[in-house]
Amino acid sequence: MTDTTAAGLAPAELARKAQAGDMDAALLLARQLLEAGKAEESFNWMLLAAKDGHPVAITELGLRLIVGNGAPQDPPAGIKWIDVAVKAGFPEAVRWRALLLAAGVAGPPNFAAALNLLEAAAQADDGPAQAQLLAIQECGIVNDEALAAFLNPPAPLLFSESPWVVAGEHILPELMCQWWIAKAANQLEKARVHNPELGGRTQDSIRTNSGTGFGILQTDVVMQLGLARIAAAVGRPRKWQEAPNVLHYAVGEEYGLHYDFLDPANPHFAAGLSKFGQRRTTALVYLNQNFMEGQTWFDAIQKHARTPTGGLIAFDNVLGDGTPDKRSLHAGLPVTLGEKWLLSVWIRDRDQPIL
Repeated sequence: MTDTTAAGLAPAELARKAQAGDMDAALLLARQLLEAGKAEESFNWMLLAAKDGHPVAITELGLRLIVGNGAPQDPPAGIKWIDVAVKAGFPEAVRWRALLLAAGVAGPPNFAAALNLLEAAAQADDGPAQAQLLAIQECGIVNDEALAAFLNPPAPLLFSESPWVVAGEHILPELMCQWWIAKAANQLEKARVHNPELGGRTQDSIRTNSGTGFGILQTDVVMQLGLARIAAAVGRPRKWQEAPNVLHYAVGEEYGLHYDFLDPANPHFAAGLSKFGQRRTTALVYLNQNFMEGQTWFDAIQKHARTPTGGLIAFDNVLGDGTPDKRSLHAGLPVTLGEKWLLSVWIRDRDQPIL
């Protein structure tokens, strides 16, 4: 967030300065303690700085409470703290509040209010807010009517009735696709799969691509607009979406035949199913088109699908009664030229916690 004059000092010196009333030092000490795994101490120093009126500490404390990072998870309390910084005119807090409104934290999504706050942050010279606002405007969202139209996309076309697969073009604007790619490009890691024998997630030869996920605080209003449009296109509630992933496939990389549902007969998946529910639907948005092959293959119908940039493919992983649909077996075919970028959104059968 904001640089402070106490940067570079050891924890003991930061503590001495903080005890003497230097709230910049208290903020930095709180950050260092969190990195060291000392969450309770970190929280106490952050709370001290926030209560003293330090705008960065107030904002960071609020964000911690929203996601439960180094603090008890309490989104309403987190929003109250951020609103304190918003009322004080702190631009970063205004930008974060815009994100929380767009994401529907502690209430339904409110993009009109989010865009108003984003504009206020941009006018206060907040660089990230200015970049987001420009991107949104370049996507054609320039007034309330354009916003309403964006959030009401055309229904995709039926590609297969059983398994249920739909495909549609022009779900995300090309600029929004480029935005997702830029956000993901520098944080890719080798993709993993659920391990049915041991539980957890591991790397496996069936999946050779890379990717990265985005918790709510790694997203922004541009990305939240895209996720809301995907939800509307697929006809599944936005709050059912898992944290989104951007996937990257270089030449030769693929994701072999697999299911996206979690097998309820496997005891390793019981806790996750109980807490998060079943992966009902998968939504895939092709973020670029300058590659060859790399289609999504559906084994039961012996067909593959691929869309132009910004197009969507969505399919159900379960039957109407919620049981796994074995006909949803699918694969990401190898890329033979160029590189493929894909936005992947798994949609559960219930509201998801804030992560």
